Amino acid sequence: MTDDWVELRDLNAKTFKAEEGGGTQIERQSWKKFLQHVLAEEFRIVRSKIGAPHQKQNKAAMIEWIDKHPRAGVEIHDQEVASWCNETLGVVTCSVTLDGKDYRNVKVFNKSPQGQWECVYWQVTQLTPD
Repeated sequence: MTDDWVELRDLNAKTFKAEEGGGTQIERQSWKKFLQHVLAEEFRIVRSKIGAPHQKQNKAAMIEWIDKHPRAGVEIHDQEVASWCNETLGVVTCSVTLDGKDYRNVKVFNKSPQGQWECVYWQVTQLTPD
């Protein structure tokens, strides 16, 4: 189980890295190819901004959004990364800072029949007002 926790924490960091878009490479592949592999077909992300309606995206919409809105400089607060998992389901939570604003992130992963972890849900909640 410890190996799964380590793998999920690593995937958490790599999904943030993929949000940089552009020429970003992860595991010797483009960020798009990485996300095509790691995000499940039923993937959903919900972005919650203080004072604004939630923005919901599926896998294709998120990849398109990154293509048009690359971002860099996400600081993951490693001491605050928490993981839980069993043989088929994993949850990773962490606090991050981007552009001076604090966010809370929750990612839910499901292990595919082939044994690969896939992200099925990602919740981003802004904690610092604009």
